[in-house]
Amino acid sequence: MRYPLYLVLMFISVTAFADLEQVSRSIAHNSKVDIWDGALDQPIVEILQTDVANKKFIFLGEPDHYFKEKFGYQLLFIEELLKLGHTHILAEIGVADGRKVQAYLETGNEDRLNEAGVHGYRYGTPPHNSDRNFTIEVKRFYRQLRQLKEKYPNLTYGGYDLDMYPGTAYLKFDQLFSDEGLSRYFVNRTKATEIRDLIEASKSIQSLLVRFQKIDQALSIINELTQEDISNDLDLLDLKFYTKVFRDSLEFRHKVTDLEFSWDHYVWRETKMFEITGSILSRENSEAKYILLGHNGHLMKTDEPNSEGFRYTSWDTIGAWITNQFPDSVYAIWSLIGKGEHSGHGCPNDGRCRFNAIPGTLEAELINLSPEHPLFFTNNETIKRHENSIITVINGEFPAKGSYGKMADAFYFIPEVTDVNSSED
Repeated sequence: MRYPLYLVLMFISVTAFADLEQVSRSIAHNSKVDIWDGALDQPIVEILQTDVANKKFIFLGEPDHYFKEKFGYQLLFIEELLKLGHTHILAEIGVADGRKVQAYLETGNEDRLNEAGVHGYRYGTPPHNSDRNFTIEVKRFYRQLRQLKEKYPNLTYGGYDLDMYPGTAYLKFDQLFSDEGLSRYFVNRTKATEIRDLIEASKSIQSLLVRFQKIDQALSIINELTQEDISNDLDLLDLKFYTKVFRDSLEFRHKVTDLEFSWDHYVWRETKMFEITGSILSRENSEAKYILLGHNGHLMKTDEPNSEGFRYTSWDTIGAWITNQFPDSVYAIWSLIGKGEHSGHGCPNDGRCRFNAIPGTLEAELINLSPEHPLFFTNNETIKRHENSIITVINGEFPAKGSYGKMADAFYFIPEVTDVNSSED
């Protein structure tokens, strides 16, 4: 659970400092320094080969979305994990946006990236080639992923989240329900035309309730079509899934923009992640192996509190849901950051700000151990024994306690980071 900075001192006692010192010593004796010269250092690779090869899911968590170094960290691990057969990447972005990324990886056409809502695209406008530094960095990451796809053709990319800008989904509907699409994809053209008319009507309706009714009616007809013998080149179950995600994305957008702030909105969002991920997994090859990218606070192996009753998050998470569905098949790696500059969450007005390691936190210990180079270490008995005394920081500002002995299997500490919205190379 996260707390305001001024409360962190309440967590820190003389005993806690002593416990944290023991944790720090155990990490110093068992960690691996990563020089970050374009590939993971061999000792880290060997740990992955031993601990990860037989796991179905690998979590690559991040404490913050808005620092440049996260892309380098992810790419280093992704390349090694691809060698071990983990070819399906699922990221904390919307389903529609994730499919735009996959289309780019397959074709190299950057217009597909420019059609993603997270990159600034809004339905009804031309593909948006954003000059926002965040988007520039993300695209650079995707270009590097595409280079990896040339070496590992089975690499795929998708989203397990709702779309923050749901209108992007209309692009797919326009394609499917065009005259050409109706002829190509649908045996029952009458019902398909009804779906098209309902989706088309939903674009211009101002009343959110009526808009939802139109989409729900379309979903009902799609469900009817899934019961028929369909032989055309269209996965109707996928269309049903895609339309349901679109509907839920609209509802979440309404909750966070039109209603009073409530963490309940984010609890609801997380349950939708369960549904999305469950649907994706049900339609993939059972032998597929996955890499999940996202906040540490989503990608934890357990939601259990520590023995003092502190939970890292106040709601059940997608990471714990996956772990419960696939016991012994998950390996979670969390990244932690020491100091630097970032933007968004944790900064006044979501702007840009600097942060330093907070005394009494694990990050403060780690930056003393390795002030210049990243540090990789696995969970150990000392961490588990003293987890009540461990505090890590979310978004550079919010101290959090939790069951650190169980939430992650390994940690990758980056001493200093740069704001992803910075124009500096």
